[in-house]
Amino acid sequence: MKDKSPMVADELTLDQIMQRYSTDETARAYLEAIRWPNGIVCPHCKSADASRIWKIKPDEKRKIRAGLYSCGECKKQFTCTVGTIFEDSHIPLRKWLVAWHLISSSKKGISSLQIQRILGLGSYRTALFMMHRIRHTLKEPLWTSNLAARWKLTKLTLAGKHAAKAVTSWATKFQSFRLSSAAGVSARK
Repeated sequence: MKDKSPMVADELTLDQIMQRYSTDETARAYLEAIRWPNGIVCPHCKSADASRIWKIKPDEKRKIRAGLYSCGECKKQFTCTVGTIFEDSHIPLRKWLVAWHLISSSKKGISSLQIQRILGLGSYRTALFMMHRIRHTLKEPLWTSNLAARWKLTKLTLAGKHAAKAVTSWATKFQSFRLSSAAGVSARK
């Protein structure tokens, strides 16, 4: 199967996801591309002025983490995880992306214990924490409206009655679970 582009997470296998986002830097770059497709925006003051936002160089000695930005308007620091389900989590972003893929691509769901085993998480509570946050995000109206549009588009692009009928039955069957095969970011309320 050919990959469409390096930033598309649709139709990827677990192996491809794990290879593509094997480091936190690549996972962070992917999240930044999703969150800020038109350039970086401060989540605190909503400033999009590129001359007033700059990247802070990571430094382990001074405990400056990678992916940190500073806004000249509000004088606050932020990363691509501020205001998302990934905020205030010590779990690496690469593990979040793999968990998102596993949850959204499994037909009958996946247990927290299985997520713990696959990702090598330290405890069951950590896996449960991740599952709760991801499932909470998937029940947002943003996801359900995007899925309905996606199913209609899929029905239109498939040729033949049988293919469209299969997509319709699949959509009806899994609409209550509100799953998506695309990895994404949603703001917390």
